[in-house]
Amino acid sequence: MKRGIKFLPAIAIAFSLAACNQTTDKTVKITQQSDFPAPPVAAVKPVDFTEFGTKRTDNYFWLKEKTNPEVIDYLKAENAYCDTVMKSTVPLQEKLFAEMKGRIKETDETVPQLSNGYYYYSRTEEGKQYRINCRKKGSVSAPEEVIFDVNRMAEGKQAYIFAGYDISTDNKLVAYASNETGSYADFTLRVRDLETGSDLPFSMDKVQGFAWANDNKTIFLYHRQRCFTCLQGLPPCTRLGYP
Repeated sequence: MKRGIKFLPAIAIAFSLAACNQTTDKTVKITQQSDFPAPPVAAVKPVDFTEFGTKRTDNYFWLKEKTNPEVIDYLKAENAYCDTVMKSTVPLQEKLFAEMKGRIKETDETVPQLSNGYYYYSRTEEGKQYRINCRKKGSVSAPEEVIFDVNRMAEGKQAYIFAGYDISTDNKLVAYASNETGSYADFTLRVRDLETGSDLPFSMDKVQGFAWANDNKTIFLYHRQRCFTCLQGLPPCTRLGYP
């Protein structure tokens, strides 16, 4: 027994040395910026703007031209550079995505909220990207009425953003905003007849906010190019030509 105890310190030292040797033999390479190609650089094209007596210069205003081939080429170069720099992290990205997705309840439903005689809620279904907006008349046990199945609305589109909706006070019309550009800057406003499920022949682009008036015919809206409509004497609303 005593002999075994005498040898324990020697064994511990041997294992420690072996562990140290394994650590020192294995070096970790820290990636430097010099290990990658130079990132793309956007061209400087100054554009001057004057508002409220103040002049400002935007060197990259040209990048908002989405159909400009030069802009498209630059964005492709940015994406290619990102793929190159992040290539070594792809397995980790996939692992993190799978872990986060595994913690999400994909088939779920919000708590119904009563508004003007209807219970409004949205739900999600496993494997689908977008929400399904619904309502029930008078009771949560009433038949479900699907207002928008955004999954169907997004089918076949490269990008689709559903920004929200507002119901008229008579519960017959719904104004909603969406776009197919993927931009959060502005949206197209449309109006849908809830009784037929069809959109009215009305739409307005570059809308950033909207709300129904109590007459069920007028929509107050915030237009990107009419930020100061009241100051300019322009009507900050649009009237639908329907009874």
